[in-house]
Parts: sequence; C-alpha cells; structure tokens
Amino acid sequence: MSFALSAAARSLLIFAQVAAEMLALGLARRLGFGRFGAAVFLPRGQHRALSRELADLEALTRRTLYMIAANAGPLPPTEQPAARAPRPVPAATRPESHAPRAARLPKFRLTEPQPRQPANTPPAPTPLARREDPIRATDLIPAARLVRRFRALTGVFEAPEHHILRMRHLISAAPCAVLNLPAPQRPPARTKPGTAAHLARLLEAPCAHLERLVLSEAEARAGTSDGPEPPILRLRSG
Repeated sequence: MSFALSAAARSLLIFAQVAAEMLALGLARRLGFGRFGAAVFLPRGQHRALSRELADLEALTRRTLYMIAANAGPLPPTEQPAARAPRPVPAATRPESHAPRAARLPKFRLTEPQPRQPANTPPAPTPLARREDPIRATDLIPAARLVRRFRALTGVFEAPEHHILRMRHLISAAPCAVLNLPAPQRPPARTKPGTAAHLARLLEAPCAHLERLVLSEAEARAGTSDGPEPPILRLRSG
C-alpha cells in the first residue's frame, strides 16, 4: 500500500531534495574534493564540524528517501524482480572502469544511528606521558572516514532509484528500524535556517506521521490490527 502526500508535504520534499544536493556541493569543497581526490588530513576542529554537518545531511537525505519510498509503498522481497545472473568474466579481461559506479561507492546507511548510551564506568586515567602533549583543535587527523561517508552520500544523488528501492524493501522488512525521530514531547532543537539540520527537523513531522501509517499497515497485514485503512497523509502548512 502506498501513502499519498499532500501538496504541502510534496513541496517540502522537493525543496529538501534540491537543498540536500546543493549543501553536498558546498561540503565537497570543504572536504577538499577535486581532480586529485580529497583531503587526507584535516585539523581536529574542522574535522569535528564537518562530521556534524555530514551527519545532518545524511539524516536529511535518509528522511527524503523514506518519504519517497513510503509514498511509493513498501515492497516485499517476494515482489522484487529476479535478476539474471551475470555471465562470469575472467578478472584479467574485465576492466575496472566497466563496473557500475554505484557498485564501487560505499553503501549509504538507510537506518538512522541509535543515540550512544553514557558509559557506566569512568574513563581510564590518561598516562602521564600523554599529558605533556594536549589535544589541540589544530592537530591533523585522518579524514578517510569522512570521505567514505561523503562518497556514500553522493551515491544516493547519482543513483536515487536504486536507494529508493532499497528503502522500500527495508520499510517492508523492518518498518520500525529505519527512523530514530525525537520524542514528540521534547522541545525542538534550535537550528539555523537553510542548514541540513534545519531541513531535517522540518521533515520530522511528516516522517513521523508516515511512520505511524506504515507501522499500522504492517500490523494490519500481520493480523494484529483490524482497524480501518490508515488515512492519507495531510501535512498542515504554515
């Protein structure tokens, strides 16, 4: 079953898609992407800031995928068309450039990470030898993990249909494991307009509504709910 979007929700979704790609372009420049690759090391302070911005952009992209996939409808594995097995080709005669680019990129994470639980035990004391060399914001640290996450994110923009299909299957298989939205009673965090964090927060309400409809439909299919068909999403504008 698919869940229709109102005009306001569809407009917000389209704007979020375009904004996500534009914000990714700006992030690419700050990560040093160019003709010869990306940055290898970044100052600790810049690395921390880019990691937060990348996490916000990942959440924004993930929620747009969720809304599109829910609008199209969950897709059970049984409805997935059978793919033909490729003819084996010797590795020596198969050029590396002939492989699809989406297959060479890291896989984008479709589920939102769970919040970290505070540790019950205090951290171990720092050795005296290390106390003489304090951590500075200007220290250079490897940027490989940020680069891998960003490449996975760009894979969504280059092959959106592939990731929408992945999300449709995931919604069908584990409808409650995709989003990790904040509790409704929690006051919204302050975010700067025009940022990925602000747009991701704007998508919380329609995503939460869609998630409730998806879960209700999943329970109805499992025979645990005999209620009426979930209503069509109506996002209140203004």
